[in-house]
Amino acid sequence: MSEANKKTAEKFMVALSSGDVDTLRSVSTSDLIAITPGTAALSDERSHEVIMASAAVFPLITQNGLRVEILNMTAEGDRVAMQWNGHSTMKDGTEYNNHYHNLFFFRDGKVCKMVEYCDLVLADRVLGQYLPPKG
Repeated sequence: MSEANKKTAEKFMVALSSGDVDTLRSVSTSDLIAITPGTAALSDERSHEVIMASAAVFPLITQNGLRVEILNMTAEGDRVAMQWNGHSTMKDGTEYNNHYHNLFFFRDGKVCKMVEYCDLVLADRVLGQYLPPKG
């Protein structure tokens, strides 16, 4: 199961970063939540609907989505930890290159929860104006 979960986590992140909402829906549960801890503007707990809306925005605000470069993945039980870099250029030419660590939780082979850590100051500055409000 661990290897299958790792492949699903990668598929989830690539779909999220490229705006492929159909694939994202296929690898996540309908009660999916994403948590970005912290005190920054983009820190929040997001529902399935907000996650899908956020993914749909990426192709509209970037030149090519967010390219996922996976550095490390570890799987144990119903969890996958992924360290990765995201590379993108916004439509206005601003570079957005961030470092991430995500912890995915699985239920029945699908992502049901994701906790994401990244440089939130950078994310707020570059992405904050485009993404749906908290809630």
